[in-house]
Amino acid sequence: QQDAKDNEIAYIVVDTNKDSAATAATWKAKGIVKQVQLTSDQWADENPQLTSVRWSDNSERFILAWYKTSETAFGSQVNDIPLAAIDKDGELDPTFVDSLSDLKVSMNEEIDPRFVFAKMSDAVNEVDNLSMVWKNSEVETDETTGESIQRDSLRAVKFGATGSQFYLSSVQDIGTAEDFTQLDSLSVYVSAADGRQVKGILLGTTYTTDAFEAGSISTEDGEDIPVYVSQTISNLYTSTGYYKNAFNG
Repeated sequence: QQDAKDNEIAYIVVDTNKDSAATAATWKAKGIVKQVQLTSDQWADENPQLTSVRWSDNSERFILAWYKTSETAFGSQVNDIPLAAIDKDGELDPTFVDSLSDLKVSMNEEIDPRFVFAKMSDAVNEVDNLSMVWKNSEVETDETTGESIQRDSLRAVKFGATGSQFYLSSVQDIGTAEDFTQLDSLSVYVSAADGRQVKGILLGTTYTTDAFEAGSISTEDGEDIPVYVSQTISNLYTSTGYYKNAFNG
């Protein structure tokens, strides 16, 4: 299995318009405009996500994000989501938000590696309607029984733009699963014209307190010990969340 530390992030921009100078008898695209390697280090770069949005000047940009795991000089693990805004010529836009590291610093937010961009229809596809969504694991203790209750919730952040300046909203809760339920798959979209409402269709697995005997293991003394596995229930859920007007500059 390939080590995630061997992964690097690169992009290629291809012009699919017809090349009028091509000598081929059949249609031929202009081809590669630019290719760029964004990372070249010993750190893990995983789960690249790509979307396209309309910029404030009505041009189109690609937004590329990925999950990066690195270490400090003292050996502490650091997780981040770097971002790159790329125009049609393959050039990077230096004014765009370069990562979500401020969320960890200001809000102590841990972002799940399997984050996604919220999908947008053409009508709302603007850079300041762009959202990123991930799941977050919550654990609380029942004060009466002392039982630990685990559930997943949905967290989201929205991008904002004023002229050539870009901002991140505060992190918002946009849905919470049932007790003992883990969210396995997320499909999220922006559902309001101002970008402040996000809806999702989610696949979740609930781990019940019921269990069945799946087999047994034998000890060195010859004793057979039964192995019990929790029964699970898979369900589809819907979620609707709203952003409040709170931006971190």
